[in-house]
Amino acid sequence: MKKSVMIMDDDVDIRLTLADILEDEGYSVTSASDGLEGLHAINNMAHPPGLIILDLMMPNMNGHEFLKVRTENEKLANIPVAYFSADTEIHSKSQEAGVESIRKPVNFGELLSVVRKYCN
Repeated sequence: MKKSVMIMDDDVDIRLTLADILEDEGYSVTSASDGLEGLHAINNMAHPPGLIILDLMMPNMNGHEFLKVRTENEKLANIPVAYFSADTEIHSKSQEAGVESIRKPVNFGELLSVVRKYCN
């Protein structure tokens, strides 16, 4: 059974598009419009997602704030994260930090490659 994926992005069209792609591939998808909503959703899940796809620029709790909370929370700390951003500097920083990254606009092959790495 494939693991679930959490998508945190404030753009509803992006969330729906990614969810459709991943669900067509057999993944269970939960989405949130910001880090705070995502945090609440994960805390209410019976099993944590296999991967969090995280936009860094969101209202209420942005991706950077979510990452800070994640490192301090035992339930969240071991969930892999893939940054989801159009900022090319984020991608080089993610490599330095040992974190995955997925570029916007999304390349579906890249998206599926990252998700398969953590969720199969």
